[in-house]
Amino acid sequence: MKNRLVYTLIVLTALASTAHATETVPGLTVAKMQKNLSQLGFSCKGPKADGSWKVWNCEKGGRQSYTVDLTGDGSGNLLAASVYTFGTDLSSALTVVGSISAISYEGSDAARVRAWLDTSAKSTKLGAELEVDGVVFYMTTSNPLNLDISVKGF
Repeated sequence: MKNRLVYTLIVLTALASTAHATETVPGLTVAKMQKNLSQLGFSCKGPKADGSWKVWNCEKGGRQSYTVDLTGDGSGNLLAASVYTFGTDLSSALTVVGSISAISYEGSDAARVRAWLDTSAKSTKLGAELEVDGVVFYMTTSNPLNLDISVKGF
């Protein structure tokens, strides 16, 4: 049986207390995420209804396999993305997860997020968090590692 690491990063949580208060990630749509994931070799299907939301599932196979679940509202705005990486190669996983977390939105800072992601994923600290212009990035770094992208309160 293969060893399994699951990376879930809550990347992109809009803060209600900032000037950028929003219910969705500013400037980031499900369609934009799907386009970027497709360029990274993912295949997406859906949506499926999940209450008031729609959920798309994107997957990429290979030496390591990756799953990204995208949740959007009726207008196609991104509410959440959960990234799951299965495998044992942290470096390869960080390349893919880093590429996903670098997808731009209003106020994003890909270099800062990537540096934080590299440091956080390699530490044993639980609950690493970073705020970039009203967006909160959150990663649990237990085994398995988890990376979720979501709007605060979702």
